[in-house]
Amino acid sequence: MRFTQRKRLPGRSARATKRLGSEPLVKPLVDIPKMDQIIQEMLRAALEAFRAHDADLAVRMAAKDDIVDNLRSQVFRDLLDIMIRDPETIPRALELVIVARHLERAADHITNIGERIVYMVTGEMKELNV
Repeated sequence: MRFTQRKRLPGRSARATKRLGSEPLVKPLVDIPKMDQIIQEMLRAALEAFRAHDADLAVRMAAKDDIVDNLRSQVFRDLLDIMIRDPETIPRALELVIVARHLERAADHITNIGERIVYMVTGEMKELNV
C-alpha cells in the first residue's frame, strides 16, 4: 500500500493569525505570548522527562498547566470587557479568544503526555492536573 502526502492546511490558530495580521490590535498582546512561552517550556520538559524516564519532572511540568489556564481566563475576561465597551472589536477579539483557547488545549495535551510518562515510569495512572 502506498501512502501519499496530503497537502497540510494551516490550523485554526494559523488562519486566525493571518486574518489578524493586517488588523489593528484590540489590546496589546501580553498574555498570549506568555502562554506560548510556558507551553514551549512544558513541551521541552515533557520531552526531557520522556527521554530520562523522569516522573518527577513530568509532574512539575504538568503543574504549569494551571498557569496557562489562568492566563486563558485573563485573556477571555480582558477581551470580553473590550467587546462590551466596543462591539466593533468583536470579530477581532473572538479570534484572539480562539487562539488563547487553542493554546490552553495544547497545554492540556502536554499534561496528558506527562500523565503517560508517569505511568510509563511508575506503573500508576494518575491525573496530574485536576
